Amino acid sequence: MNLKHLKPSRTTRPAHTERGEHSRSKWLAGVALAALATTTLLPAAATADEASWYYQELGYNQLHEQGVDGKGVTIAIFETGVDLNAPDLQGANVELVPLPDVCLPIREHAAQNNLVDLDGGTYQDSIAHGTQVATMIVGQGGTGRIQGVAPQAKLLVMEVPFSAITPSSSSWPEACDASKVLSGGRFKDAEDRGADIFSLSILGPIQPGPYLSAYLQMRGKALITGAGNDKTVTAESAGAPGVVTVTAVAPGNTVTDWAASGSENTVAAPGQNLILREHDGSITQNGAGTSYAAPIVAGTLALGHQKWPDASYKQLVHSLTQTASNKGTHSNDLGYGTIDPVAFINNDPAQYPDEPILYPESELADPEWDVVRDLCTGFPLDETMGYISHYRADYGIDPNYVEWLPQKAKDEGWLGTGDDPDHWQKIGAKDSESTNDAVRNSPSASGVNPAETLLRTVVLIAILAAIGLGIWKLFGSRKKTRSNPADNNPGGHPGNPTSPGQNSPGSNL
Repeated sequence: MNLKHLKPSRTTRPAHTERGEHSRSKWLAGVALAALATTTLLPAAATADEASWYYQELGYNQLHEQGVDGKGVTIAIFETGVDLNAPDLQGANVELVPLPDVCLPIREHAAQNNLVDLDGGTYQDSIAHGTQVATMIVGQGGTGRIQGVAPQAKLLVMEVPFSAITPSSSSWPEACDASKVLSGGRFKDAEDRGADIFSLSILGPIQPGPYLSAYLQMRGKALITGAGNDKTVTAESAGAPGVVTVTAVAPGNTVTDWAASGSENTVAAPGQNLILREHDGSITQNGAGTSYAAPIVAGTLALGHQKWPDASYKQLVHSLTQTASNKGTHSNDLGYGTIDPVAFINNDPAQYPDEPILYPESELADPEWDVVRDLCTGFPLDETMGYISHYRADYGIDPNYVEWLPQKAKDEGWLGTGDDPDHWQKIGAKDSESTNDAVRNSPSASGVNPAETLLRTVVLIAILAAIGLGIWKLFGSRKKTRSNPADNNPGGHPGNPTSPGQNSPGSNL
């Protein structure tokens, strides 16, 4: 049985004018494809318990034996889809969050036509990619099944369009709002479903820009992204304050000849010689890519949150970097080094500041926190913020949902400095969850509409008057016709067969 080992495909950054502005979605690491003579047999070197080399080398087996398995933590990944019937995911807590109904023709068109993305991958390949990324986190392990690092975590798979179909494509449905299925909209859906950790293994529009990245930091969330596979960091969100950018290493903490190197790297994680399952059910032991290193880090952070629930994700990220192999020093090749899950779990994160990790050399570094200031005032009209739950253009971020601010923002009182400081109190928490975030200055987004209030008052008075008139007529009629046979039909008009429990169409209860 032959396994054909390929290096990850070389992805390049999508066309854009600067990082954070994107023209299309592209996958990060291409998978290492394997050709097997049959799908019912594993390669000769495979073991009954399908765990990659890092499971024991980095000590995940020890942590799982101690009950540190990610239980109680929700992680979101963003993929074309996932095979929920994959053997490795049976018993896992996985929810596929589909595209909105009006966007589903994208999926159908991709599945029914021989489309390929810029890496030459098919729709089926992209589903396999999503399944592999999911398995890195919640794979259940055991005989013939691949083991994940946080098998008891809850995983949200946020469906995004197959990258061969873009908003400018003729096959993109006119009614499908790209902002809802790329970037902000999908993050809103994940946040509303309880996600605390967001892990990205694709490039392009789904990568948060500076504003969405800062919003997630203000909300106390963790954002993880693969760095890329073309020797340089290509992830658009890499280098923004708080973003955890993950490069890949081979067994033995060996630097690869393809993984991203750059000042934006945060840590390194296993990304070569990985056991993966292909869409035909076959197994390869030569999977590679930062696509898989990123979810390993996301799952590891979930373990940390389970062990240290009172720590913020910012503190956990600092703990992750300080316990990594470089022992607190940074290098372009490995960031702060290869993660050490056991040391990370045993290290109390309370000793670290509740501040995002910074990348001073990055073009996305924001030393004066201008992006945070804009989010407080509601200034940015960034499309990635179009559908965010607790943010409105002009009014800013809802102060009730802010879990972190830089000290400068606290000292200068940035929070609540939008056009109407009382906006969030006016609309209430319930309305802030449901109102379309893209709406600017509409009645539903700007408080009370006097004309609408007057109309409702008039309608209410009319209804009360009609009820009063009806009661007066009913009692007056009964006084005059007590012997009428129709009185034996209570609850209806004379001769009306409607009973009290069966109201006619349009009648009031």
